[in-house]
Amino acid sequence: MDRKTVVLILTYKRFREVELTLEVLVTTKIPCLVSIDRDESLTEGEQGKIIQRLEKQFPDVFFKSAMANQGLVNHLVNAIEDCFKTFDNVIVLEDDIRVSRTVVLATESLLRSRLPIDVLTVSLFPGIPSIPPWRNKRNLWRRSHYFCPWGFALQKEDWNEFQITLPPNATHKLENFKTVREMSQRRKKVWEHRVGKVLSNPKFTYDTQFQYSLFQTGKRSLVPLFRASENSGFGDGFAIHTKGEKPKWIFGKAHRACFKPQPTQSKFLEMLGNYWDSLTIGGDRKIRVSAK
Repeated sequence: MDRKTVVLILTYKRFREVELTLEVLVTTKIPCLVSIDRDESLTEGEQGKIIQRLEKQFPDVFFKSAMANQGLVNHLVNAIEDCFKTFDNVIVLEDDIRVSRTVVLATESLLRSRLPIDVLTVSLFPGIPSIPPWRNKRNLWRRSHYFCPWGFALQKEDWNEFQITLPPNATHKLENFKTVREMSQRRKKVWEHRVGKVLSNPKFTYDTQFQYSLFQTGKRSLVPLFRASENSGFGDGFAIHTKGEKPKWIFGKAHRACFKPQPTQSKFLEMLGNYWDSLTIGGDRKIRVSAK
């Protein structure tokens, strides 16, 4: 029996971005939930009018708004847990993430059965840009050591393996994890610093906690060989973590075509892809991601 999937959009202020995303998503016929955190710069009536307009425009989409501001991390956790009460899989998009119809359908198809036992999540952003002549070719799924929050998917059975609240000794525990032990001293310092920032401010972000869970379990992300999503939030005044300019390594177009259904077995592609991920989205080598 096929598993049930929902697309979850997390938003706070960027309702025009949500509208653009929904125009694509409603064509997939996959259920959609827009979870709206409380914008305390608006009155309840002002925010309510915006939501009512969207409900009228997208009658098949479910909208849920918080009564008080939760902050990014609590908003994410609460919305995902709500989804898993009814659905087996969730595709998570923050409101500044753009994906094509074919990419959403390909991800939903991948999630119809359980992910491989060594895979914990699916991420849509890592990978080289899709440039001619590859743009119209079928994309490839591959395994990566890294998690990217710019479009990702989870399965209900794996949710308990994510540690959103890190233990007080999380920095020291990194050395126990095989993936971290194999890193250079410089790369270990990068992750010790990131984990330390989360320990001092647990509500700042969630991508470090997700990455920590990959390190701890020894599992991987399934990611595209060619990047499958876009982040439109760089330099946006409403952004929380992407206030700066877009990093120079993010160039070209996201891949818009379908994926081959099974992950590649090519060790060379996985090795090459992981090296590229560490240079870019992982940001633990010399090239750093300004959004981190």
